[in-house]
Amino acid sequence: MEEDEWEETPHPQRVTVRILLVIALIAALIGAIRWAINITDANAKQVSGNLLQIEKELAKPSAQGPIVQVYSDR
Repeated sequence: MEEDEWEETPHPQRVTVRILLVIALIAALIGAIRWAINITDANAKQVSGNLLQIEKELAKPSAQGPIVQVYSDR
């Protein structure tokens, strides 16, 4: 039988480079995920703060009176 040249055992240096590349890609992926989570958390806190501020503003009586007046003809 003829040995297939593509089935040679890889050179140890190539294996090391591939392992390091996989480790680097995993580290980059973890960093990107952590960054996205931090950004999402910061945005959620900002939105929550904005909603609380809006709620406070809406709870205060207006100096000009109600925004909408309802008239009844009955």
